[in-house]
Amino acid sequence: MTRMADLSSETRPPWYLKVIGGLLVGMGALTLVGLVAAPPQDRTGNALALNVAIILLLLIGGVGLVIGVRWAWFVVLVTALAGFGLGVTSMTGPGDITVPGEVIVSLFILVIPSALMAIALFTPRSISWLRDR
Repeated sequence: MTRMADLSSETRPPWYLKVIGGLLVGMGALTLVGLVAAPPQDRTGNALALNVAIILLLLIGGVGLVIGVRWAWFVVLVTALAGFGLGVTSMTGPGDITVPGEVIVSLFILVIPSALMAIALFTPRSISWLRDR
């Protein structure tokens, strides 16, 4: 008799990790659309490489969480830490008179979502799923 895969709730990621994965896929797709739609003079050198790296990080981590592979947990953790670090750096850097709302945008677009994502990754249910217990 063949043993069927155990589909108990312990072998599947928590629902909130799947939601985070879907949001990351959406953000990656939106970033890809923005990159493709940008004028060619804006897609050069370091900016292009950074955008491609961000897109890959978002899509790989997001799809991984949605399909429930455990290695995606680490990719999403790196994504959360990078987003948090970028947001804090942007908030604490020297201000620019042409971007008066940079602190508020960084707080609500980068810092808070990244912190919530990291908190969700370290819930007991998420850690239990990661350890496969």
